[in-house]
Amino acid sequence: MCNGAVERDIPLSWDVPGGASSVVVDLLDADGNLLKYCVTTRGDEYCEVT
Repeated sequence: MCNGAVERDIPLSWDVPGGASSVVVDLLDADGNLLKYCVTTRGDEYCEVT
C-alpha cells in the first residue's frame, strides 16, 4: 500500500540512437487494474500523474 510519494531510480542508460529516452510509470491496484500513469523523460525531477 502506498499512502504518499515514493522515490525510485529508473536508469535510462541506453544512450544510443533509437534507445530509451522516457519511461511510462503505472500505478496499479491489488488486482492489477490501472489507476494512474505518468510518462517521465530523461532529466525529469518527478513524474506528473495523469
